[in-house]
Amino acid sequence: MLAPLVAVGLAASFALAFVGVRMMRSPVGWDRFDGALLDTDPGRRRDERPSPIGHLARRLEPFALSLAGDHWVSHYRRKLQAAGRPENLTVRAFLGRKAAFTAVFGSAGLLFLLQGNPFIGLLLVTIGFFVQDLWLRGAVRKRQDRLTRDLPDFLDVLSITVDAGLGFVSAFSRVADAFEGPLGEEIETTLQQMALGMPRRDALDGLRRRNESEILDAFVTALLQAEELGAPLTKTLRSLADDLRETWHQEARREASKAVPKVSMIVAFTFVPASIMVIVAAMVVSSGLGSEQFL
Repeated sequence: MLAPLVAVGLAASFALAFVGVRMMRSPVGWDRFDGALLDTDPGRRRDERPSPIGHLARRLEPFALSLAGDHWVSHYRRKLQAAGRPENLTVRAFLGRKAAFTAVFGSAGLLFLLQGNPFIGLLLVTIGFFVQDLWLRGAVRKRQDRLTRDLPDFLDVLSITVDAGLGFVSAFSRVADAFEGPLGEEIETTLQQMALGMPRRDALDGLRRRNESEILDAFVTALLQAEELGAPLTKTLRSLADDLRETWHQEARREASKAVPKVSMIVAFTFVPASIMVIVAAMVVSSGLGSEQFL
């Protein structure tokens, strides 16, 4: 029964080792990608003192990038943008980390496989391959949740500012200065793009594409539609803020409803067995069996 698992584990480990050797010997294969995105601050990367895993990640970066291909580079570019570029990570650095964790955990998994522990070996290989993706997914979700919570308040203040007589771009800039966090950063990026000559529609569409918030997507869509149809901007913003709050409340209620089965499971696997043990112990003591054993 264990022989097929051992064979699969050994094949996976040898494949990882082969990929690691190619990563270290392969020439740089990332010239076709956008250098500004892949390595935005080479000076910072030279001066920092990385950990041992960081040194390994740098060695593995070139081939990891070329091995990923255009599709996965675009995928991780979008994810890093949605996460707000945590730790100033580039696509190149992220893929290097992913390759380094895969190599380290894969080597440890190979040792367990050779010692006859295929389950632990395969588990370590899987953890090493997916640990960076799970971390990035958590960073994306945390940032997008914060952006979603701040958006209704942003729209309220924006509608008041526009109603006071400021133009849309001026009001956008004034309100963005008062908001910190992901939403303020995204609005500042959008305003900078407009200042550099990008059309307003393209800049707002880029704001939508950089993020994964459905509420932000609804905001940009309503804003563009109001501009096309000539609807009053103040009324549109206030109505949209109310709709977004209601959407956020519904999402919060859905998340709360998902917690009920989890709490029930915790109760079933903790309190119920403990209560049964207490009842059984009381029955044993009351029947006199426990006192006879002590005597």
